[in-house]
Amino acid sequence: MKRYIPAVFLCAVLAVLLPGKAPGLDLRIQGGTGNVSFDTTRESSLAGETFNPRLYPAGLVSFSGIHADWIHYSAAFERDPVLRNRLTAAVGLDLSFVKFEAGVLIGPFNTREKPISPGAMGGLTLTWPGVIFGSVKGSSTLGSSLGLTGDYIQETAEIAFGFWVPNVICGFSFSSAGFSRRSSEILIIKDQRTRYQFTADVHAKNVPYTVKVNMGYQNLGRLYSPAGSAFGVSDTDELKSVFLGFEGAWRVVPGLQILAGAEMPLYSWAKEPMKKPDSNAALFSVHAGVIWTLAGKTR
Repeated sequence: MKRYIPAVFLCAVLAVLLPGKAPGLDLRIQGGTGNVSFDTTRESSLAGETFNPRLYPAGLVSFSGIHADWIHYSAAFERDPVLRNRLTAAVGLDLSFVKFEAGVLIGPFNTREKPISPGAMGGLTLTWPGVIFGSVKGSSTLGSSLGLTGDYIQETAEIAFGFWVPNVICGFSFSSAGFSRRSSEILIIKDQRTRYQFTADVHAKNVPYTVKVNMGYQNLGRLYSPAGSAFGVSDTDELKSVFLGFEGAWRVVPGLQILAGAEMPLYSWAKEPMKKPDSNAALFSVHAGVIWTLAGKTR
């Protein structure tokens, strides 16, 4: 049942939005895996133990489009090692120099006790086209106090700014993602990922491929807190990394791109008493997918 939800969601929204023209509609399907992740089933700290890489599945199915050149919309299903499952849908206005959006967030089947958890999302982008841009985005589950076993909160935040130089878009960003869950009557677990990142998106006119390079610092943490006690002692596992990654996209034919990317920590260390990964452990994440542009098509 769970595996059909993203497809049903996508088809339902496409059926609503595609009866007429859909200029600039992009459909993206992407999958991947990696091992820079904590064991999500573990309920005690790794104090005195070595960080053990855990393989995880990741994926994204999304579409975005523009109507009448100033109304934009998007919807997506995402599987992330920190945030787990997320469904999002948003609509916004693009007024050349200012772009803002608002939408809904749904966390489907992240715990057995709470199959659906609703939330909200929003963002604001200021742009001087071809010169400089800045944006603020965020999302959060609504109305959850983690009072019952299985309750959870998904939350994200991002601040970014960048500028254009010939054939390159440069960007700097700070982002955070958190997933807090009450795993039992006495324990709350929070997974947290913060990233400071520089990105260079390299492209050239009439060239069918682009290359994106990113580098920065990441802190991946897991907090174990006693539930129901404001003064309880919390245990924290933290893995810190300096990372480097890339993504390449190739336009096979007009309207169809294939992409692939990878990222790996150049150096990692742990917050004591957790021990850093073994020197022979290979930490990584990889992904691949397609982007299909349905510009100007009609049904």
